[in-house]
Amino acid sequence: MQKNILIFPAGTEIAFEIQNSLKYSKFVRLFGGSSTSDHADFTYERLIGGFPYVNDDGFLDYLNKVIDEYDIDCVYPAHDSVCLFFSEHAEEIHAQVIITDEHTTKICRSKQRTYEYFDGEVFIPRTYDTPDDIDEYPVFIKPAVGQGSVGVKKINNREELERILAAQDSKVDRQKCNDAQDSRVNKLNGIDVKNDFRSKGENHTQNISPGKNREIHIVDEKFVDNSDGKMVICEYLPGDEYTVDCFTDLDGKLLFCRQRSRDRIKTGISVRSRSMSTDDYVMMIAEKLNEKLSFKGAWFFQVKKKVDGEYRLMEVSPRIPGTAGLYRNCGINFPMLTLFTFWGYPVSIIDNDYDIVLDRAFYSAFRIGIEYDTVYLDYDDTLTLEDKVNADAMRFLYQARNAGKRIILLSKHSTDLHVDLKNAGISEELFDEIIVLSREEDKSDHIIDKKAIFIDDSFAERKRIKEKCGIPVFDVDMIESLIDWRM
Repeated sequence: MQKNILIFPAGTEIAFEIQNSLKYSKFVRLFGGSSTSDHADFTYERLIGGFPYVNDDGFLDYLNKVIDEYDIDCVYPAHDSVCLFFSEHAEEIHAQVIITDEHTTKICRSKQRTYEYFDGEVFIPRTYDTPDDIDEYPVFIKPAVGQGSVGVKKINNREELERILAAQDSKVDRQKCNDAQDSRVNKLNGIDVKNDFRSKGENHTQNISPGKNREIHIVDEKFVDNSDGKMVICEYLPGDEYTVDCFTDLDGKLLFCRQRSRDRIKTGISVRSRSMSTDDYVMMIAEKLNEKLSFKGAWFFQVKKKVDGEYRLMEVSPRIPGTAGLYRNCGINFPMLTLFTFWGYPVSIIDNDYDIVLDRAFYSAFRIGIEYDTVYLDYDDTLTLEDKVNADAMRFLYQARNAGKRIILLSKHSTDLHVDLKNAGISEELFDEIIVLSREEDKSDHIIDKKAIFIDDSFAERKRIKEKCGIPVFDVDMIESLIDWRM
């Protein structure tokens, strides 16, 4: 039987990796939860909006209403601070929480706590309480609570460090004043951050964020702050940085540990990463972390090299890594394996162990305000191009077929179209109708359904159809705007 899984927040890179890992699974039915309108609007078929931010009053009540209303079996946190909240309130949440215990999550959430907990281990970087303790520059300074390399800064001298620390203190003081003012204003205005629960089936998002002037430190979702302003000062580590993806089974055994590069970083997330063998020293760190913390399922940590090449621990996290897609495409589906582990099943891993590089960049998803029942499209240079099938066009046609649209192939193909379709591996069963015209015939004469769209590479054909039939017309490069990515 399928289990209903709620991913929250739905719009982080971590959430998209969880979604990509689970969207084709027969074991789960995915829901997204969001506090704001973001790219999740374009990727989730079942997106539940209106959530307060995780640090707002009423979040837990709203979460439980969603769980009860939509029969959610498991909630999958997709942000470090949400991981901590879910672990702290696991007993109060009306569904199974897919995150390890509060003790481990709390240590991992703060670099300062992590360094204190593992104090004495050789892989912990040297830290400094005050500028007076520093005997050598440069040093690193970073938020005690943060994600990846966000907020990390190299400091070259004492004057620069003191200036940054003073600015941070001032920022914290301003935030406290803002928070106090926000609280007074909310009480005067009678703001209820719980809001009315939306009816089942509505697909919307609403930004509920009392205190708009708060200083927010974000990676993807604007609801987590570093309000205490604590900073960690540590030794300068000029060497390469690596992420180490790990998996711990039901019995606490470290089932998988593999290092990967961080070749290109954006907002703290590695957007180019390469698989690599795991250094023995890095494996030692992984085993020590796994021994002293209670991991369950997927987790990861990051290390950086000193001048002499020795590794030092930067941070550790008990959640799915945002770049888990690298090893997923080697055969290790961390989100699915983690679910099975939380459900009490023993798991094993198949690792293809080939070299693989992941690189990602922005891609576009569209929402077009048209409704149509029929797709008319051309064959030459539209469905095919230089004797090759247009894979994007085929993706759209199968999407249209799944949605119950009529598909009519309308072509002036000069040779036997039925033979050429067969040679291209395109089934005629895909089309509700195949119409072959002479060069002299007008395609507009065969467009009967007016609640339709027309796809053709020819500008002249599109212009004629638009003028005579008045329906939306699309060139081949516009097909991407018709793709519905929601799952």
